Amino acid sequence: MEQLPPVYKSMPRELQKAVLPEYVIEPPDILNIEGVHIVPKSPYSLRTLDVLNIEAAGLPDAPITGPYTVEPGGIINLGPPYGTVKVAGLNVEEAQQAIMAQLAEYLREPRVSVSLAQMAASQNILGQFLVGPDGTITLGSYGQVSVVGKTLNHAKADIEAYLSQHLEDPEISLNVFSYNSKVYYIVIQGAGLGDGVYRFPITGNETVLDAIAQIQGLEQVSSKKIW
Repeated sequence: MEQLPPVYKSMPRELQKAVLPEYVIEPPDILNIEGVHIVPKSPYSLRTLDVLNIEAAGLPDAPITGPYTVEPGGIINLGPPYGTVKVAGLNVEEAQQAIMAQLAEYLREPRVSVSLAQMAASQNILGQFLVGPDGTITLGSYGQVSVVGKTLNHAKADIEAYLSQHLEDPEISLNVFSYNSKVYYIVIQGAGLGDGVYRFPITGNETVLDAIAQIQGLEQVSSKKIW
């Protein structure tokens, strides 16, 4: 007598679905990363496309206030009549001294405050990142980090640990932008004409009826045994 497989009371049903386990990252998922706390380690040398916040007191006719981008060539353009100041390769304090020296031609005792508003490199860790065939994501100039086979929490911790080589206590926000790596297959018999194989992405809410609907129902020659 043929022994039938056991029937479990907790078997998932249409109205009693099972929750999938914690998501594991694999190629070709797309991750969304946002820098929450991105501060360079000291001393930080300024580079092109960095943004400085400059406040200079005592300039009523042509005030200097707000963000200034380090332009190609490593210069800050303070506008007429103050001209440009080369700051690339300097740290923030050195850049402040260079700007004060430039303004000393127009003021007897210039008072200047300079702070780093945004790093150009911070843009490398903002946006969507494809998990490559080797299981890594590329964080621009910071290099590559392996995330394959890891949950979101583990991947977040590993990325922050890697960035800590360049940044001071980095913190990021990480989530999956596109779930591309998890799929299921439907195989139907073709009555001697070959089996049909269909591939669909897993969304976490599939039922058997959903799977059959995806292929527009079963054919007359298909087996009605479903598992």
